[in-house]
Amino acid sequence: MINLNERNVLKIRNIITGCAAALLLVSTSTSAALAGDEDSAFADNVPVITEEIEGAEQIDGKVTFESDQTQLTVLPSTAPEPTAAELAAKARYITCNLNVENVHPSAHVSGTINGVAKITCDAAAGSLTLHYSLIRVSPNNKQWAAPSKSNAGKKTIQNNKGVPCSNGPAKFQGWAQGQLTPPAGYQVLGDATSNKWGKTLQVACGGAKRAAVETPENAETLTVTFVRNDISE
Repeated sequence: MINLNERNVLKIRNIITGCAAALLLVSTSTSAALAGDEDSAFADNVPVITEEIEGAEQIDGKVTFESDQTQLTVLPSTAPEPTAAELAAKARYITCNLNVENVHPSAHVSGTINGVAKITCDAAAGSLTLHYSLIRVSPNNKQWAAPSKSNAGKKTIQNNKGVPCSNGPAKFQGWAQGQLTPPAGYQVLGDATSNKWGKTLQVACGGAKRAAVETPENAETLTVTFVRNDISE
């Protein structure tokens, strides 16, 4: 049996424990707030900036969308137009993403710092082309360009560039320029959407790195949506 004094001791212990837990919660929240918007975005994998990008239309029918680390040009399709029945059987919308990943120490090629860009679509595009440059922002700004890559009738394309670790430690970012032709029967729908997680990271091979859970794969994603020509928006 617990006497009155023992009950009072237990109550006091419970109060102290509750207060400690509350203080820990406040301390954790305060630390996250003090870490700044960028670190909070990394931790939650939430974009630092999301914005709409208006396309610049040219006389020849090309439409170019451009943001900090991405440029995507949509070319008019030259393939034969599908019949009404063929078009009606296709998806109403197609989405294509141009992703520029964070520059990082390579896990596949030892002794290199690597940057990657990808274009990924919901359906096979008429054609895809991707140019990529790895940029050392500071110190001693320098740029390394990867050979351009192209394909046709594919859903995705990837390009990358690696440089020796001796080019770091430094702040790096990637830049990608893509061109795509949508499938016949589709056209651009509205503006593109840019999601940005922060465009530069300190990179050093073998050095201290952000935990994987804190670092999103992409530094920036540019998204373009296409709609079937027979659909009125």
